[in-house]
Amino acid sequence: MGVHVEWDNEEMTAILWSFVGRWTWGEFDDAMRAATAMLETVEHQVDCILDVRQMMILPPDVVSRVKEHYLRRSDNAGRILAVGLDANLQLFWDTFTTLPYAQHLKAHYFDTLEEARHFYRDKSNQA
Repeated sequence: MGVHVEWDNEEMTAILWSFVGRWTWGEFDDAMRAATAMLETVEHQVDCILDVRQMMILPPDVVSRVKEHYLRRSDNAGRILAVGLDANLQLFWDTFTTLPYAQHLKAHYFDTLEEARHFYRDKSNQA
């Protein structure tokens, strides 16, 4: 259970975040520190794939926690590619990212990990 991060490819152009079961903000903080350290090892843009297909439930206080702790992104953090968000979570995230302070956290949604991988590999999607 928890939150795990790892490079998604040998080129180090994407970090895969895997959310499994019930996770805690402490586990997320540990993963965030690891991902930040990973981003510091490269100078190019790196997309973040958030795979929530095995997640059971979000921990409490998502909006206030994200607003307080996670709005700042590394300079080379690329797009957010979310895999497995149901329609309710997509609506929640789309609504949250319309707020001026969270617009940079907009996400692209995919049903499968392969769809997300195809998207970040396709150079025509680079923006």
